Amino acid sequence: MRGPTGDGTALTAHVWASVPDTLLGTLVEWDFRHLLDGITKDYDHVLTELEYITARIESS
Repeated sequence: MRGPTGDGTALTAHVWASVPDTLLGTLVEWDFRHLLDGITKDYDHVLTELEYITARIESS
């Protein structure tokens, strides 16, 4: 994939999630972050999606 140096297009994604501002929401968010390592897994998944989309765009 070409970088944002003027010779191509950069494909990016913004990862976010929202949980209710309640005790249950706080517990779910803590579990997601610390027990499931959810943030790292989300970023890994998004990178896989961006690589797939990039390959599809560049092959057409």
